[in-house]
Parts: sequence; structure tokens; C-alpha cells
Amino acid sequence: MATGKWNQVAKLESADPSLDYFGWEVAIADERIAVTVPRVSGPTGQVHVYQRNASGQWQPETILTPVGGQDDDFFGGSVAISGPYIVVGALRDNVRANGAGAVYVFERSGAGDWTQVDLLYSNSSETNQAFGAAVAIDDGSALIGAPGDPTNGASAGAAYFFEHSSSGRASGCRTSTTATARILHSRETRW
Repeated sequence: MATGKWNQVAKLESADPSLDYFGWEVAIADERIAVTVPRVSGPTGQVHVYQRNASGQWQPETILTPVGGQDDDFFGGSVAISGPYIVVGALRDNVRANGAGAVYVFERSGAGDWTQVDLLYSNSSETNQAFGAAVAIDDGSALIGAPGDPTNGASAGAAYFFEHSSSGRASGCRTSTTATARILHSRETRW
């Protein structure tokens, strides 16, 4: 086991004092940090992306916002980073159904620009699923939590597994990419 202690070396704060809940969710991978602000005056939340510079300081890189975001989506309720991808949960997204949720996928180009490249939904149109309440990404795989998924009973919950495919990837925004698998909790299981 490694020994030593943790030392604070930086504190990231929003340059905009009007933002509430900066730091609601955070993620770090390689030389990048994502910090969410799910409640912003205006239509939707934000994700502030920072990159470590050559001297080891964290510098603002960009602010991500959803294309087609709606009031009260709770964009930024969850976030994860892996390689050139950032996935952001909007657990109150209402496009498929009231409170069904969605996950926005952003990709960093070789030129350093971030672009929204996909929008993930569950394959159910049930209300109040909170799809995107939790997100994880590793290389070309994403796992999305939907604690309100009612497939195995009211609010039994589910986790949806997605895989990236360079062929057949959904183009544009507000597309429905289908999950490779849905992982359900059985109420028979006792912990």
C-alpha cells in the first residue's frame, strides 16, 4: 500500500458569480477535469472543462452546453470523461417522456474543439426514469444509470450499457441511440 498524504494543490471556481452549484458533479481523466453546473439562469446547465498546462496549472478549456437543451433538463447532473469523450447526464430531459432523461456525448477533435456528437436515450419511453442520473465511460463503452426505470417494478431501476461503433453511429443531435444491454435489478435479490 502506498504511503503519504493528499495535499490540495488547486481550487477551481467559476469566474461567473451568478452560477449556482458549480461543482455539482466532477470528473477527471488524464490531463482534463470536467465540473458541472446543472442550474444556470437560462435554459440549461453547463460543464466547465479544464486542461492542465505545461506548468501543472489547471486552465479553462471550454464550456459545454447541450444542443437543443430545455429548461429544467438538469444537464450536468452527472459527468464522466474517457479519452476524447465527455458524457453528461440530463436526468430530467423531457423529449422522450416527462423526466425520462438523456445523456449527451461530446467528442474532442484533433484540433481541440469539443462537439456534441450523440444523444443517448433508454429504449423505453416511460416517465420519470431519470436516465442519466449516473454515467460512466471507458474507451468505447458507456454505462448509464436510470434509477426510475420501471421494467422490474415501480422505480426498480436499471443500468444501460452502450458501445461506440464507428459505423452506424448516430449522426446529428436528438437521435436515439439504442443500448446494447439493459441491466436490471431483481427484487428477488436480498442484500
